[in-house]
Amino acid sequence: MQKLLFMTGVAGALLLAGCTDAASSKREAGNWVNEVELIKLDVPGMPPEMKDGMTQMMASAANTNFCLTPEEAAKSDLDSLLDSSGGGGGQCTWTKKDVNGANVDVVGSCLQNGQKADLAMKGTLESKRSDITITTKAQLPDGKQMEMVMRVKSKHTGACTAESKPPVPAAG
Repeated sequence: MQKLLFMTGVAGALLLAGCTDAASSKREAGNWVNEVELIKLDVPGMPPEMKDGMTQMMASAANTNFCLTPEEAAKSDLDSLLDSSGGGGGQCTWTKKDVNGANVDVVGSCLQNGQKADLAMKGTLESKRSDITITTKAQLPDGKQMEMVMRVKSKHTGACTAESKPPVPAAG
């Protein structure tokens, strides 16, 4: 299950990096609200209570606020992030990487600790909004195939708020 969450996290991190039209490949700094919808979760043999837990976890990620600082926005080029993906001990390769303009169509696979997952991300990323559907498919240790489809919509809502700003590190 941790590997499944890792692969989903890779896709989510890539999404949050953002990208906009060809003239300006950056997301706008400020407050962003994410909406996450779990469209499909097909994991053969997963106990119903675990599936319910995953569904609840995804639902809790809906309507989360985050502050994208000007420094983070300056580094929010999705194409570059795809090129350097593979943090956390994982490694990703992309067989299709169309991030030109507002439309995004990315296909590839990520490998972590010997576990491979196929990822597909399709939708739009603009300076003030995004709407991406992420499909993750992987083979489970028992040889069965799992599939998860989620939709992540993000919207810029203005300046960062006290609730969305990252915590200030303690001096010391």
